Amino acid sequence: MLKNALMSMTEQEKEALKRMVAMGIFDEAVRQFAEEGLINVSEPPYGVLYWADESLMAHIRKFEEQTQALVYFVIRSYSSFGKMDSFLFVPKEKNAWAQERELMRNNIAYAFVYNHDFPQFSEVGTIQIQRTIGSGLVRVDTEASIEPMTVKELDAFFNIK
Repeated sequence: MLKNALMSMTEQEKEALKRMVAMGIFDEAVRQFAEEGLINVSEPPYGVLYWADESLMAHIRKFEEQTQALVYFVIRSYSSFGKMDSFLFVPKEKNAWAQERELMRNNIAYAFVYNHDFPQFSEVGTIQIQRTIGSGLVRVDTEASIEPMTVKELDAFFNIK
């Protein structure tokens, strides 16, 4: 089945599969993405995998439509800023792929981080990742990557006018 799926895939989909395999993501999750287009979510602390639900898929599809990127995996994390889902994606621009693969060798990935509690703080950037015993992924820099907020950002965060 996987061989048949590979024949009809776009370049972005093939690149996503290469990344999933390189990161050591659970084989069944790779197969599900390749054959069925299912996107798995890795839940901390052990990287337990489950499929993205309809609500999360709506956010994923919106990001994909806006950026023409292809989301292939989601890493969930929790921080003082709320529940966050890091969408691992392949951008449409192929010239970025080699650099992104190099970063992945150092457990760093580009991601769109969707903040469920404060969507206005969602953004694209790099995250540090680690493979779990269950062949899922977790984000290991959740708190360390948070920059201090300005007074204006704090006012917006707490909805102060």
